[in-house]
Amino acid sequence: MWRALLLSAAGCGRVGFGSADAALDAGDVAGDSAPPCTALFCDGFEDPSLATWGVAVDPGATANRDAAFGFRGASLHATSPAGTQLADRFVDVFPVSAPADVWVRVYVFAASGMTLDVEPLHLANVAGTHQLVFSLYDDATDIHAHGFAGSVSSVGGAVPPRDTWVCYELHVAIGANGLVELYRDGALVVMEPAIDTRPPGGDLSRLRVGIPNKPTMFDETLFVDEVAADTTRIGCL
Repeated sequence: MWRALLLSAAGCGRVGFGSADAALDAGDVAGDSAPPCTALFCDGFEDPSLATWGVAVDPGATANRDAAFGFRGASLHATSPAGTQLADRFVDVFPVSAPADVWVRVYVFAASGMTLDVEPLHLANVAGTHQLVFSLYDDATDIHAHGFAGSVSSVGGAVPPRDTWVCYELHVAIGANGLVELYRDGALVVMEPAIDTRPPGGDLSRLRVGIPNKPTMFDETLFVDEVAADTTRIGCL
């Protein structure tokens, strides 16, 4: 598939949260300004330039900042029309030599009235040859992997909420006897224990959010906000 790929300087650090000039608006459902973020990486898409993020989109898809709608302030608005499957922003967060535990927290807003079959988050290597992901479907939620030696694939019956901001936390304990878990609004919804989660070559440094992957036969739109990553649990706001 033809893809337009723009790499911008992908930085790490505590950015985005607690910004004094964060624009609160009708899309804000979380109240006043966020507490300071102490995680390894934080971003709430308040920087209009999105300088922290690289972007990868198929022609006709978009992954742009929406200043008027977000869990707090602005958000990332990813659109992938029929015929496309890629509309995401990415940043290199973790060391190339993967830590023992990886946690990623992201808020996702999926509107009703569309087929839901999408991977909103990839935890991947820089080359993109292996990923740990979670997927949202009309009637289920799953965690799975691409390009891993271990067979990571577990489907849960948790139906994704629509028309509201939802907090998802993906946890990976990396090892020959590893673990993958997905939490929704603080509650465990699906897990895969006792599996080999060691990434080939050790690299699991890149975080991709928005629409890193979906089937090409239908339109998809997601909003993503308040992304955070660390080696310990971050929690929901």
